[in-house]
Amino acid sequence: MTKIEEKISNLPVSSLYFARNYLGIINIILFIIATIAVINLKMPFYLKNTLSWIIVSMPWLYYWLAKKIDKVLINLLVEKVDLNKYEAYWLKHVNSKFGTKALAYHALGVVAFYCGNFDESLHYFEQSRHEKRQSEKVKRLLEDDREVFIIQSKIFLERSGNSKSSDFQEVIRLLASKPYLKAILDVVYNKQSSHYFETNQEEKKTKIGKLLHQYYKAENSLLLGNKEKSKELFANLVKENPRLFIVQESKKKLSVL
Repeated sequence: MTKIEEKISNLPVSSLYFARNYLGIINIILFIIATIAVINLKMPFYLKNTLSWIIVSMPWLYYWLAKKIDKVLINLLVEKVDLNKYEAYWLKHVNSKFGTKALAYHALGVVAFYCGNFDESLHYFEQSRHEKRQSEKVKRLLEDDREVFIIQSKIFLERSGNSKSSDFQEVIRLLASKPYLKAILDVVYNKQSSHYFETNQEEKKTKIGKLLHQYYKAENSLLLGNKEKSKELFANLVKENPRLFIVQESKKKLSVL
């Protein structure tokens, strides 16, 4: 993360929301006013030239800032694991008439999953799926991303006996071509060890992805009878954000190991 991105990430949620959403509207208004002024007002050539340069620069400046903010928001979740700030930002979208609801519900579904609120996560994903104000491209991208979270949520709910879904057998059938999710099903639901978590590394994953992988690996180590390795992995996990369900589960596991 660059110094500029670090400074942006330290802004309060209200400032991030304003900069990402309302500055765009302000930018358009100023662009129109400045264009009209250049065309209709008599002014020295150097001033007109300066204003013209500003007019051209404004959209590009906002585009650059918006991309930086988007990157910072993703980083808040996947690297800083700052669930509170990430969640608060997207709740502002839900509570605003101008918010991007499809993305907001999707983001809140992801947060709910990582917090272990699996029913709530599925509810948010359904809201995102049925939100009308989204392009087909965005809808496809979100659908591909949410599938992983939906399947994992259903596995955990089925394991706990709190599942309200009647399509779990269909979920199992779909996992035949998805080795990662199939391995999660084996370890979490079937209580069978999987070679997947022993042979596949997580170097290319984000921090939050690595933490989730380590949790499944720790559970898998228990099933393999390797308690020491399992304790080591669980002990590393309990140092992370306490809102994460994998941190809460790790604490429970360590208390009985």
